Amino acid sequence: MGSLFSAVSALGYTAANICLRDVALECDPSWVSCIKAVPASIAAWLLIARRASQGLPAMPTARLLPILIVTGLFMQIGGNVGFQWSLGIIGLAMSVPMVFGTLLLSSAAASRIWLGEAITRRCAVAMLMLILAVAALSWGSKETTVLSDSAWKIGNSQLVALALGAAALAGVSYAACNIAIRRLAGNVIPLSATLMVFSTTGVVSLGLLSYWQIGWTGMLNTTAGQWSSMLQAGLYNAIAFFSLGLALQAISVARTNLINASQVAMSVVAGIIIFGEQLSNPVIWGVALTVAGLAIMDRRT
Repeated sequence: MGSLFSAVSALGYTAANICLRDVALECDPSWVSCIKAVPASIAAWLLIARRASQGLPAMPTARLLPILIVTGLFMQIGGNVGFQWSLGIIGLAMSVPMVFGTLLLSSAAASRIWLGEAITRRCAVAMLMLILAVAALSWGSKETTVLSDSAWKIGNSQLVALALGAAALAGVSYAACNIAIRRLAGNVIPLSATLMVFSTTGVVSLGLLSYWQIGWTGMLNTTAGQWSSMLQAGLYNAIAFFSLGLALQAISVARTNLINASQVAMSVVAGIIIFGEQLSNPVIWGVALTVAGLAIMDRRT
């Protein structure tokens, strides 16, 4: 069941990423991320209400709430906003491999330190390949025209470097979220409570950030097509988010990430076919190394 939920999560995140890429050049990243968090927040509150009506523990404890809020802020601002911004600069085919490379490296190290999950020899080799993949993606960005109609010009290496850094920070942020879910959800507090804090933190904090960035005028100027893409992204993200949480309760972080990372290949294909993104040879090697690293990573729980 853990593997099944991981696969559902991968499909959900891929669909969400396609919707997010669709509005990456048109909408403020914080506004997109705010709307994306709404469906997950609603679903989590409904589950909490259901548990409370049954007399079961529903809310996080006062001791854990600040930890969850800080982790949620890190995930939402450093993760979702950073990833959404990078989509508008380096595209889907580069952002997702970069996110997953840093996600898996960060998760493996954090799992060893805080969860006591072993890093096997195969896992270490896979981590080395992922490091090489991140290096190849970074190098290849100098030769790649990802979005021909975007605001940046070829040769603006500083902006491209910032986008790569934002994608890498998103991977670290998501790793912190995964560790928190693995450590707390189910055993210490209900999964719905953990995800409620993460998603509600996103709606509130990113809503305020959006108001500061674009104001009410910018929010109200969102077109019907943009609303559709953002809400679909939120729906797919909610399905993927809850599936990921259920998977992390059943199997290890490394195995969950391994299966979930099939979205790397799917996102690269979507970026090329749907959005016409172009890849340089180093980026192709980076994607290949990412997939190879995921394929040889130890599957044992």
